[in-house]
Amino acid sequence: MELLNIKYGSIMGNKRGHVKDNHPQKKPKKLLDPAKEILRRKHYSIRTEEAYIGWMVRYIHSYNKRHPKNMGVPEIEAFLTHLAVEGNVAGSTQNQAFNATLCLYRNVLNISLEGAEIDAIRAHKKRNVPVVLTKNEAKRVIMKQRGHLICQECRPDPFVFVFLHMA
Repeated sequence: MELLNIKYGSIMGNKRGHVKDNHPQKKPKKLLDPAKEILRRKHYSIRTEEAYIGWMVRYIHSYNKRHPKNMGVPEIEAFLTHLAVEGNVAGSTQNQAFNATLCLYRNVLNISLEGAEIDAIRAHKKRNVPVVLTKNEAKRVIMKQRGHLICQECRPDPFVFVFLHMA
C-alpha cells in the first residue's frame, strides 16, 4: 500500500507533501468548445466538424485573434474575398468557409446576420475551352508528325489516319 501511495500519491498528500486537488476548478470554455458541442448536437459528420472548426480558426487568426463579437459583416466579406482572390480557392471551398463562419455567428455567438447582405467576391470556376480542329487542320497536324502515315481504307471515313512511329 505504501508503494501505491508513493508512486501515485494519496488523498492526504504525495511523497513531497503536496495535497492532491480532488476538485479541480473548471477552466473557462474557449470559443471553439461550444462550437464543437453544437456541431455534434446537430449530428454533423466528424469531417464537417473538423473543417468548420478549421475555417473558424482561420477566420479568427486572419484578424490577429480578435474576438468574432468585435467583428462583423465587413470582416466576413474581406475574409471570403481574400479566399477567392488571394487564396485562389474553389467555389465549394469558399462556400464551406462561408457556412462555417455563419455557423459561428448564428449558432455559437447567437448573432443574427439575417438582415446583413454579405457581398464578397465569389470564386469562379475556371473554364477550359476545348480545342476543336477542322478535318483539314487535324490532317495538317498529323502530317507534321514524324513517322509513316497510313490511310486506312477499311474505315468508312477516308480522313482517319493511323500514325506509326518509327524509332
